[in-house]
Amino acid sequence: MNTTTSPSDDSILLLQVTGMTCQGCAGTVQRVLSRVAGVREVVVELTTGQVKVRGPVSPEQAVAVVQDAGYGAQVA
Repeated sequence: MNTTTSPSDDSILLLQVTGMTCQGCAGTVQRVLSRVAGVREVVVELTTGQVKVRGPVSPEQAVAVVQDAGYGAQVA
């Protein structure tokens, strides 16, 4: 039995991202999160600032890569 606490391949992480003002911004957020190892899908909703990340990524890592790209981010 696997008892690790790491996210599973099918886990979904919701982020609230601030500072996105256009489709280019949304594309940047999608691109940087898609490059994280294990991420299978990223859906960015520009109008609400919500980002859905599917895959075994830690919340801390996802927030950090978005912040490194110049946007505000927190777990929704």
